[in-house]
This record gives sequence, structure tokens and C-alpha cells, in this order.
Amino acid sequence: RGCSRFEREPGLSQCASLESIDLTDCEEVKGELNISNFRNLKVVRLQQTEISLTGDMGKLQKLEEIKTGKLAWGAEKEVPMLPTSLKRLTISSPRVPNILELKDLEELCFENFREAPEIPGDIWKLPKLKTLKMLKCSCEGSLLLNHDGALPSSLTCLVVDWTGGLTRLPNLGNLINLMELRL
Repeated sequence: RGCSRFEREPGLSQCASLESIDLTDCEEVKGELNISNFRNLKVVRLQQTEISLTGDMGKLQKLEEIKTGKLAWGAEKEVPMLPTSLKRLTISSPRVPNILELKDLEELCFENFREAPEIPGDIWKLPKLKTLKMLKCSCEGSLLLNHDGALPSSLTCLVVDWTGGLTRLPNLGNLINLMELRL
């Protein structure tokens, strides 16, 4: 973590027993990281890197947390299917995966977006989602859900750090469990 002079991913492909990968703030690191063989992997943190994740992540049933960098999913045409075991997801890439399959997701964070992230209108179907954050988003406009959806009533924390001028929020009336609101 924080190896600002590191220039490439350190050849992890043979480290099949890895449970955690944290290359956060290794800003010079570029390339792809295929994590499909890391069956014990629980945590992947790649913020402030230009590393993209590749491989079949859907089979990594121990994976609980992904924090992506700028490139996130590589050059693949489609964003990969994420494992349903995910509990925490931080996205820093405009290509948003299908989060509606992640029934155990507890925390969702959109970070460093230059355009408003596209939040699916069916996000209310995530029964365990407790925290929704939009951090360091430098865009103008309103935070709206596709198809006029609602936020999940399970939310206890909503944080919107929007530096470009937030003009509108969706209706928050159904957030009966909300304990923390930061705008």
C-alpha cells in the first residue's frame, strides 16, 4: 500500500493462497490483474491505481470486498459478473457492474466520478444494503435513480460528497432506518 514508485503488479498469479490484495495508492502501477485463481481471496483494494481486474470473478465465493481503481474492469466488453458473496463494493470506474445480483451487499460506494453514476432503479431490491456513498464526485446535476426507483429502506447511512453542485436528491421518505445523512 502506498508504493508510489512501484511500476507494475508484482507477479501475483502463482500466489493461490492469497486472502487479501491491497495496492491502494500505488499510483504508477498499471496493467491487468487476473484474480480468478485466488479461491481464498476476501479483499481486493486497488484505489488510486491503474490496475484492471480480469478473469472470472463470479466463482470467488469468499470475496467480500472490492475497491477498484480508475480502470476497474479492463478492456473486456462487458463488466464481469461479480461474486454474490460481496458485501462491500467501491467503484471508481464509469463502467458499473450489475449490482442487483449482489443480495448480500451491505456497502456501495461510488468514488471519483466525473459524471453522475447510473444507479439502477431497482436498487431497493438489495435487502442488506446499509451504506450508500458518493464520494468526491465532481459533476453537476441531480442524484436520480433510473426509472424513478427508490433507495432501499434498509439504508442506515447516505453520504453524498458532490463537489460539482448537487441540485436534487431522490425522495428519501422511505428511509425509515436512516441514522446518518451527510450532504
